[in-house]
Amino acid sequence: GERFGKYYTPAMSLLGVGVAIIPPLFFGGEWTAWFYRALVVFVVSCSCGLALSVPVAVVAAIGNAARNGVVFKGGAYLEVAEKLRAIAFDKTGTLTIGRPTVTDILPLNNLDTQKLLALASAVEFRSEHPLAEAIVRRANEASALIVIVNGLRLLK
Repeated sequence: GERFGKYYTPAMSLLGVGVAIIPPLFFGGEWTAWFYRALVVFVVSCSCGLALSVPVAVVAAIGNAARNGVVFKGGAYLEVAEKLRAIAFDKTGTLTIGRPTVTDILPLNNLDTQKLLALASAVEFRSEHPLAEAIVRRANEASALIVIVNGLRLLK
């Protein structure tokens, strides 16, 4: 492979340059047309064209999937998707509804679940982050929201 490439690559480079320059200089060809023909020679003769086409196809596929509501973490995950036999979805609603929800509260140090939820919602109350909104929503549902009015903490 390397011995072949040692001669093939310079030969194809010379051919491409020749296609771009010789017809316009000696035969009155149009520069633009022959420049594009030289580019075709480079793309067809060079395996780089094949190597470049893969990332472009992956980016196009990820973009198309995103427009249709499917998110891939990267090209590697897209490429192994054909081997999937089963898919497990989380039950938080992040994937199915697009809105995360709190499913379980596991307090440490014997802290009361309602009090923990109230404290967490107080911390997250003004945040617009989707996980913060899920905590506040759960606290509202459980009537455990701490509301601060004029510096007074009121347990809703």
